[in-house]
Amino acid sequence: MKPMLVTLASMAVLAGCGLPGGPGEFNRPAKSASMQSSLVRYYEPCRDATLDTGLGVHGCPIVAPSTYNFGSSGSCMVKAAGLHAEVCESAGGAGCNDVRIQVSCSDIRDSAGRPVTDPGWKFAARYRATMATIGGDMTVIDSSVGFDLAADHGTLSLDETPVNAFIAQAYGLGAAGYTGPLNVQIVDARIVDPSAKAFAVMGFAAN
Repeated sequence: MKPMLVTLASMAVLAGCGLPGGPGEFNRPAKSASMQSSLVRYYEPCRDATLDTGLGVHGCPIVAPSTYNFGSSGSCMVKAAGLHAEVCESAGGAGCNDVRIQVSCSDIRDSAGRPVTDPGWKFAARYRATMATIGGDMTVIDSSVGFDLAADHGTLSLDETPVNAFIAQAYGLGAAGYTGPLNVQIVDARIVDPSAKAFAVMGFAAN
């Protein structure tokens, strides 16, 4: 899969559909240009507790929608990083803030214990971008993206991929590079199996 660069140009175009923030200055951490997170097995929420644990806590039977599993050495990781680029293709060659996202999984197996090779795996994410605009106001944009994952002998992969260029194409938007302060919140990120069921979400696990 060919690596591609993500730009925030489409976010700037979408800003007209955002919500202006309240009074106060735009605020973000001084050092937070990247993030990395494990993805763990997705289980359905407990909506109607029918069990009690040994500690007397109400709970539900475990329900895992996906029939796929992590193998004994299985793992998944998602990485995202933002930086300023002097030249962005989706911004007409002008400078912009870029975001790159990457996903990698290993030892993923089907219900029969075989390493996955079947197509149809996807990485889906919802994020909230907050940008400082001229005059000191803030613009908030909620958006969703989805990308195909390459499956090969138990591995799933997504190379550095153009999240915002994808949005611009999906909505038929033009591109105007955004170079100002930016804050991106990951609202939800998950891997979806070929039967369109959630397999893994951001989190951590212990053995």
